[in-house]
Amino acid sequence: MARSSIGHAANKIPKDMIVKTRQLKGMDAQYIPGWDCHGLPIENAIEKLHGRNLQRDDMQAKSRAYATEQIDQQRADFKRLGVLGQWEQPPYRTMDFRNEADEIRSLQTVVVERGFAYRGLKPVYWCFDCVSSPAEFEIEYADKKSDTLDVALKRLRQTSPCCTPSFLAPD
Repeated sequence: MARSSIGHAANKIPKDMIVKTRQLKGMDAQYIPGWDCHGLPIENAIEKLHGRNLQRDDMQAKSRAYATEQIDQQRADFKRLGVLGQWEQPPYRTMDFRNEADEIRSLQTVVVERGFAYRGLKPVYWCFDCVSSPAEFEIEYADKKSDTLDVALKRLRQTSPCCTPSFLAPD
């Protein structure tokens, strides 16, 4: 996440044109603002600002604060661009605890209950200095007991809450 750029405009303006066109046709077309607040870009930004040795709770708190700040900046930029949206309502944010809980419940339903999760795979490590994954011979794996659950999902397409397939949508 960052201040709005030409990439944001190239993404947001066509979507806004669709909403406005549908509204002019008399359709009940609304844009509900939403932001994906998780992932490597935010973590990388926090590490650049505060270093790599943050405790988990500190990293999460700083990431939430950073994401909130970026959302406020982007919202102001989108309003300035004339993007119509339900700006007075709280936006959809993946970092909201209810949304996180809904995602976990969906994973339970889709992944665990349908049998897609199983034991036996090793994680793929990532080297931030090299910006790549280390070769297999560079890593020595040691089997250990852990409560960690690693899950690989097939990515169908990038979705937003309005177009999540019904079998993935939370109740």
